[in-house]
Amino acid sequence: MRIVITTLIWKRPKLVNVWCKAIQRIINSFPEVDIVVLVAGSEGDKSRNLIESHGFDYIETPNQPLSNKANRRLIACKNYKSDYVLFLGSDDFINNKTFDFILDKMKIGHDEIAPMDLYYYDTVSKSFVYCEGYTNHRKGEQLAIARSVKRDVLNKIGWQMFDPNKTKGLDSGSKKRLKSAVQNPYYYSIKENDLFILDVKTETNITKFQRRSNQHNVSIEKLSYLEEHHLIKSL
Repeated sequence: MRIVITTLIWKRPKLVNVWCKAIQRIINSFPEVDIVVLVAGSEGDKSRNLIESHGFDYIETPNQPLSNKANRRLIACKNYKSDYVLFLGSDDFINNKTFDFILDKMKIGHDEIAPMDLYYYDTVSKSFVYCEGYTNHRKGEQLAIARSVKRDVLNKIGWQMFDPNKTKGLDSGSKKRLKSAVQNPYYYSIKENDLFILDVKTETNITKFQRRSNQHNVSIEKLSYLEEHHLIKSL
């Protein structure tokens, strides 16, 4: 099994450094899996040196339009001939149990594997919340965070998952493109499966953290038994 874990970065070097350490932990914990990490950055040597210091691959591309950056990164992923591409934001974290869960679904052969809920941590307000996902007319719809897509699906859509020339709203366009090619997806609840996916919000975010009706306070102590507990302490 070969998996490409890929992300986009822009500023926030402290958070990116923590993200890289978390990904390295996963690599070390699953030596039987061929994991490649590809990061697309836009700050020249500053971002390149940070990523390459962790032993990860790097490509330089303009930060805007953001969808073009995302597509260039995805085309670069094609060269690795992986079985799956796992998309993580540079502020998104998963623990070993969650990666193992995703890996099992990959072995079954699902075209797309994605969660329907997640946790948020806001470094500004120090809020830690559980988000149950969509509760409106989109209830039951998958999230884009920590989404895995099979190579066969990416081949069908020509490795162009995002609408060109978009500065925001990338998720809706990618879902539309995937829908035509995905036949056996697996969408899951992290809460029901006792898994952990965390989206960290900082002062520099495309989408700012704001409290919504589908979010519920969680004690920070819930993290005490997870590998990610040190992440919260360092941010």
